[in-house]
Amino acid sequence: MSLESGDIKQAITCYNKAIQANPKDINLYETRARLLDRNGDKRAYLKGFLKLIHQLEPEDGEHIIKYAKMLAKQYMEENNNEQALEAMENIFSKCSNFITLEEVNIMTEILIALKNLKDV
Repeated sequence: MSLESGDIKQAITCYNKAIQANPKDINLYETRARLLDRNGDKRAYLKGFLKLIHQLEPEDGEHIIKYAKMLAKQYMEENNNEQALEAMENIFSKCSNFITLEEVNIMTEILIALKNLKDV
């Protein structure tokens, strides 16, 4: 109803409550993210996806990889390599069987940027 009336802020609030009630529903996060993006709140948009990948389990590996890589790339563009590392660590800790050379390359790039070469 909030969306139909054009009240994006209220719709975001409703989606926040829906996510609290069902924290593993990926569709809720995606819809809220689109609304946050429309509302110009890039920081909350990224933070929401970071919360999602923390909520997901190893069996959700494809989604973890999708969102972690998207977050890492966004954070790297902002020179926020610590957040990029946090996003990518989810892949390596939760779903290592899905890791490809692409994920290894992204992680290596982040670690080099952080001058954390002992982990490379």
